[in-house]
Amino acid sequence: MLFLVDSTSIPAPEIDPSLSTGSFTGTPIKPGSDVILCSLSPASTSVSSSQLAKVAIEGTCQALFLLAPLGLSTTLAIATDLLFLLTLPTRLAYFLCRAISLSTLWLLKSLYKLTTSVKANPLRERTDTYAGGEMELLLVVTSLVILLFLVTTVTTFHAYTFASYSVAEALRFSLESLLTVLLASFDALFNKDFNAIPRYSVSYTLMVPGMYKLHGSKLSKLARFILLCKRQSKSSKSNE
Repeated sequence: MLFLVDSTSIPAPEIDPSLSTGSFTGTPIKPGSDVILCSLSPASTSVSSSQLAKVAIEGTCQALFLLAPLGLSTTLAIATDLLFLLTLPTRLAYFLCRAISLSTLWLLKSLYKLTTSVKANPLRERTDTYAGGEMELLLVVTSLVILLFLVTTVTTFHAYTFASYSVAEALRFSLESLLTVLLASFDALFNKDFNAIPRYSVSYTLMVPGMYKLHGSKLSKLARFILLCKRQSKSSKSNE
């Protein structure tokens, strides 16, 4: 890079000791001339560009690190919502089979009492004797046999839907716990309220709104206490 310098108005150039990688030379064009031809090597300009690149990389890393709670929490919340929506038919099937199973067991209990000539009286909270005819007894026994065959099928469906429902609930609870612990950890690390970040979870609104936010605040206090204990132990070791 070449440029002209007037030596009458500007003093003679001096080499900056900090620019050890660059070279700065001055050569007069003509003897007695007031113009000096100066050249600045590209090696000296590479220092500032490397510093700018370093600052840009550090700023990008800090921005990504600060945006990590929002990105991770949003990802976990979307995963929780998708899992909740995909397993919604399994939930409905489980509750339906559970209701049918309980109703079948209640009918079996009532029919068994009728075969032993005992009838429940819920108003007086006692059992009375029941004396029915032969046709009524035959109908009761037939219904009891049919229900005994049906109860095995209902119990099988109930067990299958219960296993699927338990796996889905375990996965959803794991994702929600991971999300809560993540926000609580960032809350304790940065001393900011990351629990206020929206988590876009459908299950929070439909089932138990506000419970997980309260749970997150408790975990936040626990994480802050653990972090404070670690800092105090480090300071005590350094003082020793």
